[in-house]
Amino acid sequence: MTLEELRRVAGRAVADTDPLHRYPHDADNEGEEIPIQLIVLEDVCHGFSYPCVMDMKIGSRQYGLNASERKKKSKNFKARTTCSWEYGIRLAGLRRWDEGQQAFTTKSKLQCRSLTLNEIKDEMTLFFKESRQLELIFVRQLQRLREAFQRQTVYRFYTSSLLFVFDAAAPVQTARIVMVDFAYTYERKELIEANDEDAQYDYDINYIKAIDTLLSLLS
Repeated sequence: MTLEELRRVAGRAVADTDPLHRYPHDADNEGEEIPIQLIVLEDVCHGFSYPCVMDMKIGSRQYGLNASERKKKSKNFKARTTCSWEYGIRLAGLRRWDEGQQAFTTKSKLQCRSLTLNEIKDEMTLFFKESRQLELIFVRQLQRLREAFQRQTVYRFYTSSLLFVFDAAAPVQTARIVMVDFAYTYERKELIEANDEDAQYDYDINYIKAIDTLLSLLS
């Protein structure tokens, strides 16, 4: 596989040095060459001049399968102190380009943790550069994502995030939502086998609730 083929498969963000070109084969115990498979991570801001990123933590439930009661209580307590518990979202950080200052403005996870829903809405408005056109692009992407979650009944995503990204130099052309953080992702059958409380639901209500909140903030 060439570098260009790898770029087409993995997206825009592939390192300039092609690992498949440098290490095209491995060897078995008898010295025979065998193909190898590599995981390629995408830099979703690759090629951006002024990358703007907003990390939105998704879901009221902030723990995975088979968590101890102690961990559940701890995670639920933390969720109740933020917007996660009631609204299913929590702003986990952002970086945006300030045209007036000609500099980036950032907010850390700690700075965002105490934000109310209205304050999150205000931060989103600033992040989207007070551009209704840009907001509507993200609205359409969220609507498509919600439709996908209304169709799929297999997977459950816990403690994952949605990244809102765009290049401030060309926001409309580069606006994109990316699902990230899949450490606590399961199939529904795993929840059923573990007698998990969410096994009763056909859909990922945790995720759908979060999308609905985001759509309401952008309406």
